[in-house]
Amino acid sequence: MAFRLLKCKAAFILLCCFFSVYAYSQTTEVKGTISDSENQPLPQAHISALGKETSKIITYAVSDTNGQYFLELPLGSYIFKVSYLGYKTITVEKDIRSGEILNFTLSEDATQLSEIEIKAKTLDASVKNDTTIYNLKRLTTGNEQNLNDIINKLPGVETDENGKIVAHGKKIDKLLIDGKEFFGDNHQIAGENISSEMIKGISLYENYKDLTDLDNQPQRNKTALNIEIDQAYKGKIKGNISGGGGYKSKYETEANLYSFSDKTNLFFIGNINNLGNQTFSFENYISFQGGIEKLTAKNANTTTLSSEDLPAYLFSDNRVKSKKEQLAALNFSYNPSKKFKLNSYIIFDKIAGIEKRMATQTYILENSSVEQSLENTSDNTLSIMNTFINSVYKPSSNSVLEYTLNLSPQKNEARSIDIFGKQAFDTDRKNDNFSFQQALQYKQKIASFLFSVIAFQSIKSGKEDLLLSSNKTFLGLSFPKNDFSALQKIENDENGIGLHTTLSKKISKQITAKLHYKLSATDNNFKSVIKNKTHSNNISTSVFEQQLGFFMLDKSGLFQYEIGGNYSFFNFKHSKRTELLPYANFKLQFKKSHTLSIYYDKSIKIAHAKNIVEEPYIANFNTLLNGSGLSLGDYAIVNQLGFRYFIYDLFSGTLLSLGSNLSYGKDNLATNTLPKDGYRINTFIKGTQSKNLNGYLLMDKKFTKIPFSLRLKTTYSQLKRFNYVNYSPTRILTNNWSNTIKISSNIKNSIFNFESGFRYYLSRITTNIQSKSNKVTQTEPFLNIFLNSRQFFFGIDNSLKTYKTGKNSNTFYRLNPEVRYSSKNGKWKWYLKGNDILHLDKNKIIENAAYENFYEEETVSVLSGYVVTGLEYKF
Repeated sequence: MAFRLLKCKAAFILLCCFFSVYAYSQTTEVKGTISDSENQPLPQAHISALGKETSKIITYAVSDTNGQYFLELPLGSYIFKVSYLGYKTITVEKDIRSGEILNFTLSEDATQLSEIEIKAKTLDASVKNDTTIYNLKRLTTGNEQNLNDIINKLPGVETDENGKIVAHGKKIDKLLIDGKEFFGDNHQIAGENISSEMIKGISLYENYKDLTDLDNQPQRNKTALNIEIDQAYKGKIKGNISGGGGYKSKYETEANLYSFSDKTNLFFIGNINNLGNQTFSFENYISFQGGIEKLTAKNANTTTLSSEDLPAYLFSDNRVKSKKEQLAALNFSYNPSKKFKLNSYIIFDKIAGIEKRMATQTYILENSSVEQSLENTSDNTLSIMNTFINSVYKPSSNSVLEYTLNLSPQKNEARSIDIFGKQAFDTDRKNDNFSFQQALQYKQKIASFLFSVIAFQSIKSGKEDLLLSSNKTFLGLSFPKNDFSALQKIENDENGIGLHTTLSKKISKQITAKLHYKLSATDNNFKSVIKNKTHSNNISTSVFEQQLGFFMLDKSGLFQYEIGGNYSFFNFKHSKRTELLPYANFKLQFKKSHTLSIYYDKSIKIAHAKNIVEEPYIANFNTLLNGSGLSLGDYAIVNQLGFRYFIYDLFSGTLLSLGSNLSYGKDNLATNTLPKDGYRINTFIKGTQSKNLNGYLLMDKKFTKIPFSLRLKTTYSQLKRFNYVNYSPTRILTNNWSNTIKISSNIKNSIFNFESGFRYYLSRITTNIQSKSNKVTQTEPFLNIFLNSRQFFFGIDNSLKTYKTGKNSNTFYRLNPEVRYSSKNGKWKWYLKGNDILHLDKNKIIENAAYENFYEEETVSVLSGYVVTGLEYKF
């Protein structure tokens, strides 16, 4: 009760703060053009607004290539100071009462031009409205090889562990090449395959709008990163091919073929390697599963895919003993006119990996725990093909038609050998999955109304064949004499259709009202049978949902907001439920590069058919799953509360981005464990409240007097959940903390540059029945050195990585050298590169993880180092 009261008080205080600022801080827009005496625009001119009484800078801006600037100021009196290199600085006093257009004309200063050498302050970026344009000449050194290298030098922008591009703490919604979409959410394909010399410029678009948006449509808070290709790479078919080999039969071959023009972009990528350079990740798998559902706004039926269903190598590039990948990908974009565009891609990826690990698993009982050893070796092969087509036709500025299709067949074959305690198990698992999704959307503007309708369809099917054998009985099953094997077949199908309509109207210059109605029907069928055993399931669920929502939004000025909610009505087979799902997003935009946002969202998670089975089915060699603790119509409530703060001072080169997200709920889907002799039965039940807290802080600082930059990054996550043993709750608390500090040089026209810093990672798992916690720490000081002289490049990455637990400690010195030599015409390049060359034969790391009713500390075999040499040819 006290916790609820505290949350209510906090929410009330926040709302009061927002509305008080709104009431007493009305702002207006000031814009205009800065030009010379001949009426020619002056780009990169500086304009500052100073308080009339204090003479302190209130805000500032830099003019764009057309000499235009934009300021946002509270009403009042100001002194405007305008300056440009080689021109006389002027000051103008002005009372700002409403929207103003102020144009300034500067005259040349002969003294500056002929007698005094002036060094202008060059900025890392310029901001105009919702666009940040990065100054690559200032931010890069020439050591960069691909797009990823450049992105990681942009203030507030980076690629995460899955290869996704993150800007100001948020994953970007679209990656564009010359304004055309590129491989959807598969950012790492672009990051690794677009070379640095191809890139002319990079811009970040906030509130991004494309051909699908109509005039006066409310902003959608989408973020896009646009890569501008150098003119030398346009209008021609160009590419490169490379290949190399090395120690212990290591190899890599790659071919890129591309053609960029005003109307068409074509890009083909082919890659075969056994170095562990993986292009596909777990996040791609999730993206392929739910591509169309992004168009259907809030889908209350959405559930998350368990990470335990996937091979471990999808989560990290190196958590395997060996890995082979074969990738072929083609992206085609066609924009023949302002009325039509087509974006499509097809990706085929095949990954084969061998995993090996040794773990100590701690199983939680009612008032105690028991440890068990596990030795696991598995051989996995995953094949995925993903096809995506999106076409947009806009016959006029008042209407638009869009069609999207996503097709993704997947196949996974895995064989594992497990030694659990004193018993050995052999597991063969084959999965065949298929996903087909399509959506058709139409928008029409009628007078002051905007009408939108989306029809969507989703077909998903999955089949699994599991053969589990051992040298004696297991899982409490009965076996014929001397035949200790079990064959299980599973089919899991889900079909859904729906219609989503929205009606929007601007009720004033700033405020828009939005009404929407959605209906959807989802059928889910789950079948399982253990051959020659008594356990079988055939469960079907049907959910019909109607959702009515209303929202008010204002996305202009200092105080911006979007508030409203959805009222959902669910019709299950034998029951009906209703739920109110409110939503609120408040934003203070002090200026375009200085914002604070606070948001709240409520959603639900409905139990799937596999969660409500009546008979057990096999999860693995020591676990049976049973859903008898849930029934059709059960769902969990999920609340999300968070904030995001961002400020970027262009003049000082300082960027700060921080945020946090708290996810909590009731009636969450939990697991109850019934311990048996040598195995366990996990039953899905309704649990008590869970909590998941995430936070991040990112600071970039570019020093002005010395050629160095500093990056500080901190992330924190805490997961609190209750698992059950014989229906008695046990709290498991997982805390993860990561810190990175990095100093980079940016010495222009120098053969030498470096990066140096320190990484720290802590993972701690605690329970309420044990006094000791399971803790793993990782420390890693590093120093990376780059020598670049025309045709020659040498780089070496040095790090000392230490893993520590309560029982073990390992330290590795990692050395990654690279040498490149290019021909004078730049077409040929020879390279010699190594990764972790001091550990070419074997390598292991220590990790910990928490699962349903047990946690483990494991020693994992990871990819050994390599040394390869090869040639690259560009055409």
